Amino acid sequence: MLPQFDLDAFVEAGRHTPPIADSAIPNEPEFNPPMRGLLVGEHNQDVTERLTIEAARKLIAPPILDYVALEHPDYILWLNVPFGVGKTHATALVAQMLADEGKRILFAAPRKDMWHSITDLPHFDESKWMNWEARKGGDAETGFGGNCLHEKAINVWMGRGHPAMPFCKQICGVDYINNGCAYHAQKKRSEAIVFGQHAHLFLGHPLTFHVAIIDENPVNAALNKWAIPARGIVPPQSDPFDRSSKMSLLERVQLLACRGERLEGKTLLDALGGCDDVLSLLGSVAVSDMDKIMSPEITSADEALNAPYAHVFELAKLLTKEAEAYKAGQEYLSRVIVTDDELVLLLRHDVNKRLPEHLIILDATGNKHIYETIFEREVREVTLSVERKGKVFQVWDRLNNKHALFKDGQTTVAAKQAKTLVDHITSQRNYERVGAFTFQDVKAVFEGYQTGHFGAETGSNAFEGVDALFVVGAPMPDPYSLIANAKMVFKNRMQPFDERWYSRDVPFQGTGASYPLNGFWGDIDLQSLVEQYRDAKIMQAAERARTNIRDSHVWLLTNVPLKGYPPDELLTIKDIIGSPDGINPFKWLEIVEVCKRIFEDEGMVNTKLIRDNFDVSLSTANKYLDALATIAGWVQTLAPPKDRGRRAKIAYWQGD
Repeated sequence: MLPQFDLDAFVEAGRHTPPIADSAIPNEPEFNPPMRGLLVGEHNQDVTERLTIEAARKLIAPPILDYVALEHPDYILWLNVPFGVGKTHATALVAQMLADEGKRILFAAPRKDMWHSITDLPHFDESKWMNWEARKGGDAETGFGGNCLHEKAINVWMGRGHPAMPFCKQICGVDYINNGCAYHAQKKRSEAIVFGQHAHLFLGHPLTFHVAIIDENPVNAALNKWAIPARGIVPPQSDPFDRSSKMSLLERVQLLACRGERLEGKTLLDALGGCDDVLSLLGSVAVSDMDKIMSPEITSADEALNAPYAHVFELAKLLTKEAEAYKAGQEYLSRVIVTDDELVLLLRHDVNKRLPEHLIILDATGNKHIYETIFEREVREVTLSVERKGKVFQVWDRLNNKHALFKDGQTTVAAKQAKTLVDHITSQRNYERVGAFTFQDVKAVFEGYQTGHFGAETGSNAFEGVDALFVVGAPMPDPYSLIANAKMVFKNRMQPFDERWYSRDVPFQGTGASYPLNGFWGDIDLQSLVEQYRDAKIMQAAERARTNIRDSHVWLLTNVPLKGYPPDELLTIKDIIGSPDGINPFKWLEIVEVCKRIFEDEGMVNTKLIRDNFDVSLSTANKYLDALATIAGWVQTLAPPKDRGRRAKIAYWQGD
């Protein structure tokens, strides 16, 4: 488990970190020191040619057809096509054409429920498609609706690192696999297009395909953070290490895990006896024992629930690299962690070797660097930009990260203010159907609106009927978790990451304005993940409103400039609310509302009434009173004279 993350301390430390030299960041503009506020200049203007939606749609299928016509492509095709243009529809039609030519296609999606999006496509031909069902047990008593007799046991078995087929052969037998098993019966179906999951790209699929189409970014399916409880660190059967003179390495790891202390890197290797001792023990791993560890003999499904973890060789590979780096006097990335009564290995699933050469990625927010890393092949990008039918407004004076909206188990004042802003804009613009996208823990604040949360609804059409969609927040794992993910994605990297966190001037594309945005700007690997987890998820949420094909509005309540997603207008909270200078916009809304109530009760508003209701000084009350006169509906005048005294200022409400 990762330690508790202190965002405030992390940001504070970053403020005092000097910028790195330009030479360490190729093709990046000169570093600008952090500044609060918008920077305006002419160098950020968007000159991208934008196509009509109709023209763009005609350009999707040709590059796919050209690609699949190649006999042995040495690259992956990435269609970087905007949301709503129809890349899934066009690619599904191409898949059906390929099916007619006798080819079998894997269509890998991020979620099972996207199957309904496929079946709803125009021209969907159900005779060519099948929805590959994962193993499921069905009804607990009757098994009705299931396709596997031992769902729980085989999932435990596979979760401990063992392939599925040895379980099936030992427990159910070859005859049942071929003639009775509903799960394996899927292999005999004739449909040419198989709707599967991202996991099939890495963990494998029983069928062989000519083409694989990957909808959305599959990086999360490649991550493998494997936690082995302390009791499972030492396999109960044969020990593959030489135990003639020293305690086995696994037993040493198990003893350290039981202490509950977090150990990794050089500290862990020292606790295990030092890098020389560890390398000596690792050198005695018996490769001949691998099959026994990977496929233990079992006679019942219950035995599978107690199967040993097959982690030994993954642990050995990681520790060997780390011990060799330590011995050479090098700093390195640690991927073996002993903590909290468990052993954690930060791994990445390799791409399945049976995947076809023809791989097509459909993703409007992908990252070429990450794709080429996890697939270990060149990626060639086809990019289309389209004219937007709707509009995007960005409120740039707050980041609205999760830490700002949800803290100590509760939603914050900032979250409630975001709801107030959404209410105000909705009323101002007369929106009737409104959606709000935010963090899962913050959704309840937006009761009354259709809500979604980051990480869900990817590819969904659930929000395509809204007049306006508000995206409240900037999602990102805390930097500790992001760095752990980076260790898995970039599994071959041993050089430590540059973890310095600072600001850089980033343009709001097409506006001539920019903002100093925080990031891991000194490290291309870390920064690529920041953009994938933060920027891409904001855009994915925003485009549930389908502004490319509908006259809908998106409101981005965050200051993150998004590459490839230019706002039509940049606004501040003050611009929207119309608050006078020097008065907090949300306080101003309260002032106006209370003053209207005062007017209803008293027939006018004066400084004394303001002071009584807001408990402020005379000068502040005067400031509020003068500010009222600046907005429509309010008029300021002098009260009727009292004897020879000075006439006081008053304000009264005339209405809209």
